[in-house]
Amino acid sequence: MKKIIASALVLSTLIGGGHAAEAKSQPTCKIEKSVDHKFPNIKNQKTIDALKHLTYKYKGVGIGTTYAEVLKKLGAPETISYSSSEAGKEVTAQFGSVMISAINQTGKGGYNQAKVYSLEFINQGDQRTTRDDIKAMLGKPTDTMKEKYSLLEVYNDFSISYKIINKRSEIIEMAMTDLSRINSKYKENNTSRIKNQKPHKFTAKELLAIRDGKYNFYGLKLWMTPEAAKKAVGGANETSTTRIGKDYLMTQTYGKDDFLSVDYRSNDCGKTYKISNFMVDYDFAKQSLTDIEKVVGKPDRSEKGSYVEEENGVKGKRIPTVMNEYGHLALNAEKINGKWNVLDIQYVR
Repeated sequence: MKKIIASALVLSTLIGGGHAAEAKSQPTCKIEKSVDHKFPNIKNQKTIDALKHLTYKYKGVGIGTTYAEVLKKLGAPETISYSSSEAGKEVTAQFGSVMISAINQTGKGGYNQAKVYSLEFINQGDQRTTRDDIKAMLGKPTDTMKEKYSLLEVYNDFSISYKIINKRSEIIEMAMTDLSRINSKYKENNTSRIKNQKPHKFTAKELLAIRDGKYNFYGLKLWMTPEAAKKAVGGANETSTTRIGKDYLMTQTYGKDDFLSVDYRSNDCGKTYKISNFMVDYDFAKQSLTDIEKVVGKPDRSEKGSYVEEENGVKGKRIPTVMNEYGHLALNAEKINGKWNVLDIQYVR
């Protein structure tokens, strides 16, 4: 699902029309001012031991703290993301240099009852702590991953990431995570009526309907609210709601292996959401860009790019990419062995 969301966000920079108009009418959202929490000082054995044994608390927040208590102790978050799925209700929030992840798998209550299972600390230049400053206190790591400019050392449930500059390793991030608090067998009821639906290769008629803004996915339509979507197809496999600053985005996934991703946008500070974008993971169809353009014509807009293949730290070939828009139809494609293969198809406002 991360690939779907990331691709959708990238493509949103290409598709400006409707969203640009929405941005101009966006109201000024009142966001509670967050407190700038700093990276903790860990240059002492007591703090190191507490982190390694998952007993460390940052201003009263530790493993097992409820999200309601987190808000009381740390104040308003800068960014926040809620996720609801068969695995339960999860919330991730960042407070300056501190990021927490919490989960509720009781089947009762909401996000405020979620309990912290991970505390992550991001060094935003608050202090200069090197590996040499603390390695004697840390002891031997249980796992190590080293690259040219980075080093990750794991001590069971505690990990530290370093950046390497001129042979000097400086802490950029550390985290303590108690995965035993996540029940991998827990499963809430999925009420989606299309949860077993598989993707299909679009016909020429369907591609034209998407291009012309006349398509619907199993009853789901552009500008539809989450409430209307639920009436049409039941629940979603997963619902994620994110606030970054004053920007609000909701994403829902549907179908077998979450092949259909639906983005909602809010123009009233998160009070109501309406569908702005559908995205289908289309790699399975093995359909070329040439085949699609025989049906929908040449793009109204096009943006080329590229990336370098990498496996196990070894760089490979540079792969050309393109993002195209044809009316309400948009897509991402990459060129492999001289052929442009379509990776996803989007239906946008």
